[in-house]
Amino acid sequence: MSWKVLRPQVKQLLETVSTLQEVSQAPKIKFSGYPAAHIIASENSGDYETNNENIRTYAFLVRVFYETKSGGIENAMLALEEVVDSVIDVFDLEDMKGSDTRIVGLNLPPNYLYINMFATPSRWSELPEEELIMAEIVVRVRISVDVS
Repeated sequence: MSWKVLRPQVKQLLETVSTLQEVSQAPKIKFSGYPAAHIIASENSGDYETNNENIRTYAFLVRVFYETKSGGIENAMLALEEVVDSVIDVFDLEDMKGSDTRIVGLNLPPNYLYINMFATPSRWSELPEEELIMAEIVVRVRISVDVS
């Protein structure tokens, strides 16, 4: 259930990054403008918390794309670094917000409780045939689940 709730919230949060021209909830690399991003579910892990509660970590890959054809790879890489910093900043700031102003972690099922969220850059690559460079950011959202 949390995949269905969290992914649109991650998208909504990414849409607050003013430099991103488009954000997609589905994998794609052709966008109406760049920089752009898509979000896909990545992995899930769990751990025992108490007799009645487990910790689940829902991970999403946020891939941010930047065009290289107009300014070259070096300029695009410098610009992409700034965008990635902006994206990570948005996730860091979101995690510090209270439940009355937060986007991610709201409207979870009754037995799910938001704990925290963090984002880290993981991989950078070039897609030469598409004239794009890409940075992956792994966003992890930790949830406590009451299993009783």
